Amino acid sequence: MATTPATSTGPRLALGALATLIALGSGWAALELRSSNARLTAVEEQLAAREATMQEILGEITRIRIEQRMDGRGPAALLAALKTYAPMLVSARTPEPDFEAAMKQMKSILRAFESVGEDAWKPVMDRIAALEAAKNFDELKWLLEAALVIDRKPALEMVRQVVMGQKLPSPRLRWYASDILLREDRPLAQRCLRQVLLTESSRGVNPERAAAYGLPIPDISAVATTGFHNFVTKYVTAEDPETEDTLLMVMGRTDSDMMTVQTCVKELGKRRTARAAGTIRKLFERPPGHSHNPLFQVHCLEAIAAIEGEKARPFFEQALDKATTETVAKQLETLLSKPLTPRAAGMTGAGPTNAGTPAKTNGK
Repeated sequence: MATTPATSTGPRLALGALATLIALGSGWAALELRSSNARLTAVEEQLAAREATMQEILGEITRIRIEQRMDGRGPAALLAALKTYAPMLVSARTPEPDFEAAMKQMKSILRAFESVGEDAWKPVMDRIAALEAAKNFDELKWLLEAALVIDRKPALEMVRQVVMGQKLPSPRLRWYASDILLREDRPLAQRCLRQVLLTESSRGVNPERAAAYGLPIPDISAVATTGFHNFVTKYVTAEDPETEDTLLMVMGRTDSDMMTVQTCVKELGKRRTARAAGTIRKLFERPPGHSHNPLFQVHCLEAIAAIEGEKARPFFEQALDKATTETVAKQLETLLSKPLTPRAAGMTGAGPTNAGTPAKTNGK
């Protein structure tokens, strides 16, 4: 009669026990990990609370020291200290050790303003209202910073108005306010600087464009008759998704000055924006104001080479035949002497410095 082989249950029991132990161990490890994370979070919260308390104490101590030094009390003493140190942080004649010492003091003043809080808001606003933007840049820029540490939300709105030329009209202050927005609220900086570029130029505000955006006309003293290209530079820094479209529009407008157009040309060349190539070719042949500035033309050539590569060779050969300055002729010869790749084109600079020298060769 056939017999069924006996099966041993020992190994199975051992494996089951091992699996149970592993599961229990994993569960314990998970609980311990959660417990450790909870303890770590609690410690971090305690440290953050202590840090906040220490900052408050430091702010109070700083305020008291400034009050003693300025022989005053409260926001009035802080405003006096700010007025004292602000000019030292603007003048290029300030020696570096003095500049660093003044910057340290200014940071202490801002910390003290933050410690005072909302009680300092009205005195700061009153001081801002009492100053003329065109004459008091050094003090006003730090008053804007003080407003930010006192009450960020209304201060950012005021900074926005400065950027748009609606408050404290001054090109220089508008550029500084743009830097504040770039630091504190990049999306807001993108929108504001885009609107500035699309509605203004060095000639002023275009009323029709401003109306299209529902924007009031800025004070005439806010218009950047020189240095408008600084708005382009800051806008590029904002990394707006609409940068290329905006720069193409600014570059193609007849009311844009040469430096503004040149800044657009260089940036679009770096980005290798294909849509810009045709306009840049036209700008090379007929620069803004119909003034054949060799350095401007060199920037155009570099941008074309960066965008088009070898496709630009016939254009460069024709341009060399017509070159009227040595600067442009040499740049064209350099570009044509090697393969036209973005790296070779380089966007590397303005080329030779003898911009006004008549061309000695037509490339033949």
